[in-house]
Amino acid sequence: MPTFSAAKGDVSSAQEVYHKVGNEFVLQKSNQEQNEEDFLNSSKRRLEALMTASGEKAKLFLRQDSAVKAAIKRTFLPDQRSSMIRDDETEQILKRSFEYMVTITEFILKVLEFQLKYYLIIRFKEELSKSFQRRLIHETDWATIVEPDSYVAKRIKEVDFQIVGVQESLREVERLARKV
Repeated sequence: MPTFSAAKGDVSSAQEVYHKVGNEFVLQKSNQEQNEEDFLNSSKRRLEALMTASGEKAKLFLRQDSAVKAAIKRTFLPDQRSSMIRDDETEQILKRSFEYMVTITEFILKVLEFQLKYYLIIRFKEELSKSFQRRLIHETDWATIVEPDSYVAKRIKEVDFQIVGVQESLREVERLARKV
């Protein structure tokens, strides 16, 4: 499924907004400017954490990033709007709804893909452990795989003869031990 990311444009009017800092009024940045600045700062911190090759810096960055993301207030529509929904707000609702549906669908597909792969791997391991080992050992025709070697056959006969000799010697020692 192709990924679609609708633009998160600011539907609010293009008027300048000022807020008071101390005794001065400061121009408030637009959402797009603020998002760009936040993205650049986040990217810079992420690169710094990677370049230092320090696990502690990376963990600190992830901790701070999670805290910032958790503190951001998400709104479905701007707080300053008319009592009746306008066309631009309707369009924004439709875009956000579509983004939500696409995101949920992608999430479900990722979870499904993970579960399918997990199931396949587990079942594959189980089948290998059950039947493959038994079939490999019992159903293999070893005579076709291994060619008979006359030297090995001769050596086996010699070892068998030595085993018989050792067993006879052991019986003789046991017999002598009982006499004593």
